[in-house]
Amino acid sequence: MAFPLTIHLGYGQEKVETSDQKQRLGTRAVLPDGRVFYYAENSGSAITTSGQVVNGIAAVSAHDGDLATAALAAGSLTVTTTSSLTVTKDQYKDGYLFINDNAA
Repeated sequence: MAFPLTIHLGYGQEKVETSDQKQRLGTRAVLPDGRVFYYAENSGSAITTSGQVVNGIAAVSAHDGDLATAALAAGSLTVTTTSSLTVTKDQYKDGYLFINDNAA
């Protein structure tokens, strides 16, 4: 099932909280008056209140943008790094993997 990139909400729906994922993370939601919200996860234990500023997840040390990898075959679903790295299931769900094949 594919999730839409933009959904339209009725007034008040931007404040609905659920314990399970209902949309793809980052889904754009638009209210009838044009205000825009983005679907996000609050994995902390504190409940977010209206108007509270939130931030993205904290960076994980060793998960940076310049990890050396073993050669990748086209269509491969596994990436092997040359460093010791632990990634948990769904840790980067709805995220992106960038492969830079430039040697420099």
